[in-house]
Amino acid sequence: MTVPQLAIRRLHLILEVDPGETGRRAQEAETALRARLADRLAAHLPGEGEEDASVLLIRRLAVELTHPAAAPLDLLAERLAEAIAAGVAAAGSAQSGVLRFPDRAAHAAAFIGALLEGSAWDRWWFRGFSGLRALPPGAAVRTLLSRDWQSAPRVLAACPPPQRARLWRVLAPEEAATILTALAAGPGGAPGEAVWSAMARALLDSGDLPDPVAALAAVVEAAAAPGTEGIAWLVPIARRAAELRPLLLDDLPGAETPTPDGRDGGGRSTAPPDARLRLPAPLLEALRLARAAEGERAVPAEGWRASPLLGFALLLPALHELPLETAVQDWPRPETAEGAGPPAAELVRLLILAAAAGAEAALWRDPLWRDLYRLPGVFDAPAIAAWSAAIPAPAWRGLPGQVAVAGEPAPLGLPRSLVPGGAARAALGRLAGQLMLGLAQGLPGFAGASPAFLRGNLLGAGGSALLGREAIRIRLNRPPLDVLLGMSGLAEREVRLDDGRRLVLERWP
Repeated sequence: MTVPQLAIRRLHLILEVDPGETGRRAQEAETALRARLADRLAAHLPGEGEEDASVLLIRRLAVELTHPAAAPLDLLAERLAEAIAAGVAAAGSAQSGVLRFPDRAAHAAAFIGALLEGSAWDRWWFRGFSGLRALPPGAAVRTLLSRDWQSAPRVLAACPPPQRARLWRVLAPEEAATILTALAAGPGGAPGEAVWSAMARALLDSGDLPDPVAALAAVVEAAAAPGTEGIAWLVPIARRAAELRPLLLDDLPGAETPTPDGRDGGGRSTAPPDARLRLPAPLLEALRLARAAEGERAVPAEGWRASPLLGFALLLPALHELPLETAVQDWPRPETAEGAGPPAAELVRLLILAAAAGAEAALWRDPLWRDLYRLPGVFDAPAIAAWSAAIPAPAWRGLPGQVAVAGEPAPLGLPRSLVPGGAARAALGRLAGQLMLGLAQGLPGFAGASPAFLRGNLLGAGGSALLGREAIRIRLNRPPLDVLLGMSGLAEREVRLDDGRRLVLERWP
């Protein structure tokens, strides 16, 4: 059950009283407020379990009230508490001077990201961490986690993967060891299906990290895996695996491997090949599979390519969650002079993104986006218009419902020259509007942001992409409100697209 809490960093009271009684009445009012306001505020917060675990940060809240001279001063604290509670509730829907995080772990993770980037102390929403200001980043993170060791796994798992990779580089081995010891004393659990592959990936990526840091990385990646609860049991396994990395990552044996008997100059163990691994078989199998996948990665077909419209890649994870293949499986593929064009679902996705970008941007003409969706060079606006017109209007009208788009988000437009049919433009615009709404709802404090705001402050900064046969890597330039991307993690993640390719989003350093 969630227990609502309210913390006021600084309270300023301005009391205006009748002339002639200023000193006495003001002193009496201040005394009454000091004695009763905290209890009255607690009474006016929502009851236990009525609110979610989100953290609402309000930069400044001003309330006014008039207290009749004849009314008892005992009621002043009650009325002021009511006014403050109402102000907090109203601020929750504001779009300026307010930030909302899903929970305390997300707030702490956002702080860690800003700390690693060097911007934490310039952000008012991190003032609650000011006691860590004098510490180096690694010590600050360890101290932050020590405030509540039980929530430490959630905090570290809430950090986006690229942020965690930066964190491992600033943690000293002794700091990582302290965190591991605390995690080992926490709740236990049982292995989920994704735990072993997450640990294996972390061990492969640990490179020259010291053993304690590599072990912590393995534990945290396991904690971030879906369905994982309780990780204390993983700590000794991760420590053992980190010590055995020279053997595990060089020539992984079956069931035999060493007990470490020494360390190299980088703080890692060296291990003779005739001892026993004493590691779980699922972890060894996951390591074999991960190493095999590492060796089979395809070489990208081209180098990095830039586009001013690549910021709209932030919409790709949500776009590819829509079951468009099923919804348009009976739709014809577009025809070109060179033969069949891309699958209908691919063209629909490109048009949805074009609607999100706006008619003026003409995203569908961008060479990089056309290559990403494998649109032939001869497939121009008349060809797209002819294809969209060949799809019956009822099919277009039913498309949003088939992909489970809820509500009625404001539709975004496409030019008639590209999509002449009104039903087609409305369907594509509604789907684009839903994507933009979902993006806004993922930004702390900006759930009501307009499409124009999102384009100007988050989606319009461009970036570079590396289009490979197996993976698509997109590096996003820093937009004006880059801090929101850092807090939300929307620009630092990896997802699997419908065609099997991995999409890797990352922010430009």
